[in-house]
Amino acid sequence: RIDSERRDALEGKSIVYLAAGEPQRALRCADRVIQLDPYDPDAWRLRGNALAAAGQNEEALQSYDEAIRQRDADANAWYGRAEILRKMGRNVDAVVAYDRAIGLSPKSLTPHTGRLEALRGLARWDEVEREAAKIIGLEPRNPTALFARAHGFLQTNRREEALVALDAFLAVEPLSYDGLEAKRQLLFATERWADVV
Repeated sequence: RIDSERRDALEGKSIVYLAAGEPQRALRCADRVIQLDPYDPDAWRLRGNALAAAGQNEEALQSYDEAIRQRDADANAWYGRAEILRKMGRNVDAVVAYDRAIGLSPKSLTPHTGRLEALRGLARWDEVEREAAKIIGLEPRNPTALFARAHGFLQTNRREEALVALDAFLAVEPLSYDGLEAKRQLLFATERWADVV
């Protein structure tokens, strides 16, 4: 029942509904918790998660901001804020929010991966390479980071490094069309005809 008075039960239901792909039901649970206690930062973050899943980006951003106002040290709220900002095309602001999430939870892979994508959107290739290296340090076979690193090398005309990075990516994702095509084009560009398959 959504009219429950138990905040922890409502927050749990919100998480379950969200995982089940029912953001409107998750939102109703989060809103009920906020009705009971408007100063519950977890409820505001859950509200942001539900709104984000429903594609209501501006409202989700407002909810994440409220969660952060109430508890600045909430890595998940900063991550949610960053994801929404990136969805909205505000990559510079997203990088700042990802940085805050990473500062609060440095070994969590998700804010690093989001930051990597925001940096790619900004075409900040040196930073892409450094962020990809951090992710690979946390998870050596992370395909997103391996491909981003290769892409960064390609964008900065570092062909030999790009070829090594593409081989590392293809060792993890051997059937990736993007990886195979990037390698084929790179081999053509460097006139390595014997290596072109």
